[in-house]
Amino acid sequence: MKGTCNKASGLFACLSMQQAISTRIGAMGLLLAMGPTVLSAQEDTGEVPEGPVYTLEKYVVTGTAQPVRAFETPADVSAIHGEEKLRRQTASLGEMLDHLPSVSTIATGSGVGKPVIRGLTDNRVRVLQEGIGVNYQQFGVRHPPNIDPFLTERVEVVRGVSSILYGSDAFGGAVNAISPRIRYASGDEWNHGGRGTYRYASGNDLHTGAVSLNLAQENWGLTGALVRRDAGNLTVPDVETFDGSGTQSPDVPKFDGELDFTDFEQTNAMLKGGYRWGNAEGTLRYERWEHENNYLLPNGKGIGIDLANNLLKADIAGGLGDNWDWKASYTWNENLRRANPGGQPLPVRTPNIDLERDSHTLRTEFLHGNPENRLSGTIGFESLYEDQKSSGPTGLTPGGQVENLALFTMGRLAADPWIFEAGLRYDYRSQEADPSQTADDDLLRNRLDPVTGLPVDVDLKNQYDVVTASLGVIYQINESLALAANANRGFRAPGLFELYADGVHGGVAAYQFGQADLQEETSHGGDFQVRWRSDRLNWTATAYATDFSNFIFLGDTGAVTAGGLPIFKVGQNDATLVGGDLSASFRATDWLTLNGSYELVRGEFAGGEDVPLLPADQLRLEAVFHRESLAWMESPMLRIGIRHARAKDAAGTLEPFSQFDANPNFGTASTDAYTLLDLGAAFRFRHWRLDLMVKNATDEVYRDFLDTYKGYALSPGRNIVLQASLAF
Repeated sequence: MKGTCNKASGLFACLSMQQAISTRIGAMGLLLAMGPTVLSAQEDTGEVPEGPVYTLEKYVVTGTAQPVRAFETPADVSAIHGEEKLRRQTASLGEMLDHLPSVSTIATGSGVGKPVIRGLTDNRVRVLQEGIGVNYQQFGVRHPPNIDPFLTERVEVVRGVSSILYGSDAFGGAVNAISPRIRYASGDEWNHGGRGTYRYASGNDLHTGAVSLNLAQENWGLTGALVRRDAGNLTVPDVETFDGSGTQSPDVPKFDGELDFTDFEQTNAMLKGGYRWGNAEGTLRYERWEHENNYLLPNGKGIGIDLANNLLKADIAGGLGDNWDWKASYTWNENLRRANPGGQPLPVRTPNIDLERDSHTLRTEFLHGNPENRLSGTIGFESLYEDQKSSGPTGLTPGGQVENLALFTMGRLAADPWIFEAGLRYDYRSQEADPSQTADDDLLRNRLDPVTGLPVDVDLKNQYDVVTASLGVIYQINESLALAANANRGFRAPGLFELYADGVHGGVAAYQFGQADLQEETSHGGDFQVRWRSDRLNWTATAYATDFSNFIFLGDTGAVTAGGLPIFKVGQNDATLVGGDLSASFRATDWLTLNGSYELVRGEFAGGEDVPLLPADQLRLEAVFHRESLAWMESPMLRIGIRHARAKDAAGTLEPFSQFDANPNFGTASTDAYTLLDLGAAFRFRHWRLDLMVKNATDEVYRDFLDTYKGYALSPGRNIVLQASLAF
């Protein structure tokens, strides 16, 4: 069935049943091209669109009751796909997304990047694979999500509390990786094709090779991808370094130039098969993610990390008649983490940390109506069982089991010019530490406070009964201007690490200690947004505030172990976060588009202390020069971008790596203001696409506040990236 394109109210929409996003069978897919930078509306063929389409939008499916246009949902949702995704995708999920408003990344070199949404990260941002949460031991600031952007077709980000649909850990929002769809053919035809990509980055001698393939007939199909990365050591600017004289400035770094022990390798693959009959479809997907990297420690030594993740997901969906559809999925996720003791780089042979976490998730949803109906929504059930084994000698995090049962519903009422969305969710969660799954059960049962040396009571089992709710509304003032607001209540259960940690965490060079009687975190918050869309100008202004009860944090006690490592303990306190962002895109001429954004967030505990790990205020400006053709080049493009970050002070002893602010010799946890210049160029020639990017073109000397190496090394210097992609 071919889609048709029509122009209405300044919006271009392409409707195609076969291009529907796979959240429901029978719902029409939509490509919505709107605003100043749209040149044409196109069907979603799975290939990167020809021509410079900069803000092409589809239905979004993350954080919404039904697949809807991003402009027509109260949730603050962004999506990256097509040309933009092809250009930005790297080994780091956080780096690929950090250009979005109120989205940043916690980086450790170029292979590790964790998304930060509205100042929240770790266990407060839910990373999803097609709507199902994945666990990657996200309690660690240097623990990367096991998502390869090359293996996805689309990544969606919803900002703000998303507990209704995704449960615990979705305080800040959710990042949803959506896999490539099966592209079925018509009649007796075959649909086949693929893409090959090579990418080189000079900043760490990173070579990336990737290939994707698809093959399908009318009722069955296959799609798959393979990615291989090999990176050398990271390079930062050459500057004066600490020489031990004691006469230097305290923020002089200890290392510069090529940073030893910052190399990594990845091999990732995905295979997905599908079969459809009548109005139903079933798919089966397997994905493997392997990552080995070294971390540079403050003493100049390295620590080797070996990570792996296996995912198997089975989906089935169909229509029930009378405007009802259903879908069900089963997901098995095995996450493995093995780490050497501090000072031992790769390979990992006798790990100090050896964790295995198996997750089983069953999710069923019933969907009524579609976005064009006055009333639509979803009701669902989710069951989660996780089993963790800890066989390394350290007590960093123990073995144990987690069970979570949830019922949820979210509805949508469209009553022009109003749109309402409301949701309700109930979770029953049980967590139990299991000494039989832990290398040293005496350490778990007979805990001693590492600071006082006194015994600590341990309750091995915790249970939580939580109800969460949300209400969102949009008022469409006219075809261009809309107001959106959301109010919500969220929750997060403390994890096994936060409850029972008791050991050396070599990756951050610290001893970490949990608190077994932690209460669940809860929040009450809201946001308000003004949205404008017109032929030449798009802009969005957002303000948000969230009050947290029992906010969990890991703080430096000021004490050290016998070996000299700082001791960090888990604690709780009430906290408030407030912030906002402003983003705009202006189509100045047929050949020039100007983009810009500004974002800030502030956080404070009840006692007046700053909340840690909040990004610095940032201003981004970009000019994009584009033509439909120039000589033999198709869709040539030139980008000039500036990113300015303000100076930011660390949150005292609560800030990770805060020990460097008190170190009289070298390093800092606070950072100065800086400005970076990024350049880019791209064009097409037949089936080829070439991209050239220069990041930090002036080789600026700086430290990013969320760079975990900032205490003893600078952030990355000039990085020249060349990418060639061939569609076949």
